[in-house]
Amino acid sequence: MHRNKYYLLLIFSLLFGYAYPENENKNGKGNNSKFALIDSLLDYKTIQPERAISFATKVLQREKYASGDYPKIESAFYNHLGEIYLRMNLPSQALSYFIEAKRTLPRKKTPWLDVQFGNVYFQQGEWLKSKKAYEKALETFTTKFFSGRRLDGKVSGGNSIAGQSTSLSNLGMIEIQLNNYESALVYFEKAIELNRENYDKENDGEVKLGVLSSYLNPHYLLADLYFKWGMLDLAMKQLSIIDALALPVYEQMDLESIPSQDMGLRSLYRILGLAYNLKTIIYTDQNNFQASKDAFLFSVSVLKDWPIYLSRSYGNSAKSYFKQDSLYKALEHIDSGLRVCQLKGLDIEELGLLQLKMELFENSNLNKSAVDVAREILVKKSVIDDYKMSGIIESVEIKSELYSSRNELLDSKRKQRILQILIGVMMLLSGLLVVSYRNSKRHSEQIAIINEQENQITQVELANKEAELVNLSTFALSKNDLLANIIKELEYHTTLLNNKEDQKSLKPLKKKIQNFIDDGLDWETYKAQFTNVYPNFVDYLFSQNPEITNSDIKLCCYLKMNMNTKDIAQLFGLTVRAIENKRYRLRKKLNLETETSLMTFINGAR
Repeated sequence: MHRNKYYLLLIFSLLFGYAYPENENKNGKGNNSKFALIDSLLDYKTIQPERAISFATKVLQREKYASGDYPKIESAFYNHLGEIYLRMNLPSQALSYFIEAKRTLPRKKTPWLDVQFGNVYFQQGEWLKSKKAYEKALETFTTKFFSGRRLDGKVSGGNSIAGQSTSLSNLGMIEIQLNNYESALVYFEKAIELNRENYDKENDGEVKLGVLSSYLNPHYLLADLYFKWGMLDLAMKQLSIIDALALPVYEQMDLESIPSQDMGLRSLYRILGLAYNLKTIIYTDQNNFQASKDAFLFSVSVLKDWPIYLSRSYGNSAKSYFKQDSLYKALEHIDSGLRVCQLKGLDIEELGLLQLKMELFENSNLNKSAVDVAREILVKKSVIDDYKMSGIIESVEIKSELYSSRNELLDSKRKQRILQILIGVMMLLSGLLVVSYRNSKRHSEQIAIINEQENQITQVELANKEAELVNLSTFALSKNDLLANIIKELEYHTTLLNNKEDQKSLKPLKKKIQNFIDDGLDWETYKAQFTNVYPNFVDYLFSQNPEITNSDIKLCCYLKMNMNTKDIAQLFGLTVRAIENKRYRLRKKLNLETETSLMTFINGAR
């Protein structure tokens, strides 16, 4: 599910990058330095995100932008920073920048930012919030008052159509997550019809690749929906439409000659590659392995500049080879995908391929190899957690610098204004009072906005920590369950051995695996994460009974996360009966009244 969310989010971002009014083509811009700055940011954003963050931060610290003299430019830079952090899988940081982008244009309709808010909620799995944001954007795009003005002041008629198409497609994605396939079908068909009208109008005589890619994208989404629905013939029909329109263009165009920031052109190659990636999966399900192989090879050639989709293609090809009982070829393709991920720093995709590799080992009864990969997954998750934390810290530091620069500029302006007022106080005392009142009101509004943003960021970060805690618990349970199954299989094979010496030689291995079920390392990691979410919980337990043991604290923490007795028993490596006895002794230590349940006490603690 997490990999699917990340995959769909990238589709949204690419659609947004093509359609956002600040990213229109540069016709009519001349030599204006403001537009040159945005062009420079677009050059960095996709291939060098760290450099893009540094560049955008320096621009926003300049006086004319930090002081609000150019709100559209400032909003565009905040928006691009949000997109970068969204692609880095840091939704809370992305949300804070999108809020800043909205703040700079308080009296303007900003439906593309509503789309971005929807993308943040989508990445967090908050489907209803995401749907509400997309519906709000769609409503604005469909109003006759939305002209879609670009930065150069010209009206972009296609901007409204692109916005409607993007919103409809994203709403369809939400309905798929909610298992409402009929509703998703309606949204995708509306997007196709909308883009067909624009495609027929704009491509009278000469094919415009940007419009063509917008037209084909909902066809791909509809094909993917039919595949999930089990309607393979209808899925292949949609893919054939993509072939008919995109392949002739592909054969004539040179991908290397397309500018990296021109997403309207490059999106056509992405859609074509994704279509053949889906064909790989469909042909595998139909046991048409030669066609699956051909589709895979073509998708790899098209997606060479899209490493996320390229690594996913290798994963699908590995599944095809495994279905042909060719474990070696499947592992070879997984390793190829892993090399792409490691080269491009795609930690989330790398984790997904490692999980696929573990599944193949498990299905092939290679449990030792599966355990080795499980350890790699554990290390990779730790790396991802560290990366997220460093990203949060970096974002906080950047925002602190921006706030500091903004406040310094405001202070400087305020001092100059006060000096001017003091010089003119003898001429117009009433003017001083008006200006002073206006400045005070403006400062109060800014403080209120900052406080609101910080509160939103705090809430989002707390929700993320709680989600990470649940994921950590789920992973620990899955690990212990896997190790327990390995012990059972080991015990069974031990009984098949007639030689007692052979049976005895397996006991150290069994004991080592048993010790690994609860070796304390997982608990320390869990305890640290738990303390981040409930910082005062353990202190409260000690206040009730200073003699409470570490084992009792561990039990209380698991109960606080609403784990059942069976799951807790797995984490302790004990029987359910033993856990029930521990709960009974814990009640005595806490001196709980008969009418007060242990869970009531635990849930009441903070």
